[in-house]
Amino acid sequence: MMSQSPSGRDPHLTEIQGEGAERITALKWARYLSGTFGSSGALNALRLYAELGWISEGVRQTMTDYVRGLSGGATSTVAGSVDDDLPKELESLAGTPFHQHAKSLEFITTIANESLSHVLASTTLGEDLSGPSDLGDPSDLTGPGE
Repeated sequence: MMSQSPSGRDPHLTEIQGEGAERITALKWARYLSGTFGSSGALNALRLYAELGWISEGVRQTMTDYVRGLSGGATSTVAGSVDDDLPKELESLAGTPFHQHAKSLEFITTIANESLSHVLASTTLGEDLSGPSDLGDPSDLTGPGE
């Protein structure tokens, strides 16, 4: 049975299976998060995604392990190595504070093998990410130099 997130929704990504492609994409996502937000910001982002119902608690734990397992050298050059273009469904978020989180949603839907359009129909990015949160200072979720 699928457990609901604190948002009351079933998570879009409930598990990261042992399939090679899923694990590789999850590792790329961990590198993206670490390179974009730094280690502590990446962990805060994962907590936010679990709170929003994007990922399950189990996925958050797995991704937390991946982020913590990355060495400083592995994350320092990653931000430029991940394709930063967003799919057409998310293009309107390019250049906004939500761009980096939209990229995470793209990783989530890829790993979950879900349609991004379907997920967007049930997710309100602006309301979810700009609403009150007990995750601390929102500036912790911005990338270096912003």
